[in-house]
Amino acid sequence: MTITEPFLTILPADADALAEKDQATYQAILNEVETVTSVQEAREKHEAACDRVAKLKAAHLAMNRRGKELFDRVSVAQAALETGLVEQYADSGAPVDAAGLFADYTVAQGERDAVMCGLARLMEHVKPLAEIAQLKAEATLFMGRADQLKRIVQERISKTVELMRGAAEFESGIVMDTRSTISGQLLAYAEALQGRSVEAALAANEQERAYNRANAPKLQIKPKGANLWIPKS
Repeated sequence: MTITEPFLTILPADADALAEKDQATYQAILNEVETVTSVQEAREKHEAACDRVAKLKAAHLAMNRRGKELFDRVSVAQAALETGLVEQYADSGAPVDAAGLFADYTVAQGERDAVMCGLARLMEHVKPLAEIAQLKAEATLFMGRADQLKRIVQERISKTVELMRGAAEFESGIVMDTRSTISGQLLAYAEALQGRSVEAALAANEQERAYNRANAPKLQIKPKGANLWIPKS
């Protein structure tokens, strides 16, 4: 007696197509995946990476605003200093606090230069690296979810095959089509997650290569595909 192995046809995930009871089972399995330690850790890293990028974007806007304010402040302080110096050397008798005017100008100029340098560092290094880390964390999370879903699907199918063993003996073989089952829906969703993981990993690799090219020493040649990163499965 031979039991025909189940064949799996990947369909788009559509939980709405399942019966209400099956939808509850489907959701319960997705919730179970989120309790797996490796998935929890990946989700926490992904959330932290997303939070980091969001804060850096906010910092970018804040530093831009401060930079514009300081450009105006430097212009005003410079004009006041120049006017004060003219009056001082013209011996006009007008009270001039040259030291105070110079201090106002140098402080404003120093802060402006520091903010602009910090903004350049943020845009050229800190933010790109944070975005790369976010993409890698996303790829790892999606791959982890996909792996756990596939594990559960395999366990469900194995159990189903065992339950069908008696019928297969009676009918001399049965083919199980999982396309319309919970397992089929879960597998389709797992494949979709795996695809998103691959997309995120490719984007991370491309951004990392672009960052390395922009910051590599001149005349340094790297082999194509060097330092290629892929999420662990």
